[in-house]
Amino acid sequence: MIGSISGATATKFTVHYNLFGGSIVALHTDRHKWIFDLIDSLDITGCFCLTELGYGNNAVKMETTAHYDEKTQEFIIDCPTVASQKYWITNGAVHANYALVFAQTYVKGKHEGINAFLVPIRDKNLKAYPGVEINDMGIKLGLNGVDNAALKFHSVRIPRTNMMNRYADVNEQGTFSSEIKGIQQRFFKVTERLLSGRLCIASMMLGAIKSTIYTTVKYSQQRKGVSPNGNS
Repeated sequence: MIGSISGATATKFTVHYNLFGGSIVALHTDRHKWIFDLIDSLDITGCFCLTELGYGNNAVKMETTAHYDEKTQEFIIDCPTVASQKYWITNGAVHANYALVFAQTYVKGKHEGINAFLVPIRDKNLKAYPGVEINDMGIKLGLNGVDNAALKFHSVRIPRTNMMNRYADVNEQGTFSSEIKGIQQRFFKVTERLLSGRLCIASMMLGAIKSTIYTTVKYSQQRKGVSPNGNS
């Protein structure tokens, strides 16, 4: 329904409620339930940080990392290269307080594939937190109401519990575990909300098309033609 009014607003909503919120629904455990009311009420806004500048169609090879620090029980989120910055991130340039960040995970020096992490990026006053570099990607044809961003994380520390742990986890002893053994299969499991995102986009477009057809038909019914005597 929002798509019938504003494509830009609909885009922002589907990222917040489906890609961000929906992924948390799909990947959460009890320790993440505190965030649901904040998402539903729009007390916070979220963004979805999967795509990178150098890894658009090949996200499984992304370069953003999440290294686990056993001493502090924290993950360190880092974008080590220009190509690894998260790119075209809707809600990122202006409104997002939290990002769901996908990163190559390293625990005790071992690569454990891509996992999702809940990362605070702005406070309530929308001021970026230290280590979070945010750049507005500027004017876009057609959907200029969408605040797309390029984001880089510079050694941003988050608690161990901010890892989305439905399918993989690191316990208090610093041991990684996952019921899904293959790294590739784990990647597809944590990113599956992208599929429903495609349905959301199609739904938004149907809303826009309905509005277009309605206004076109109403205009055609009222538009005056030329009569045989030359008058309108």
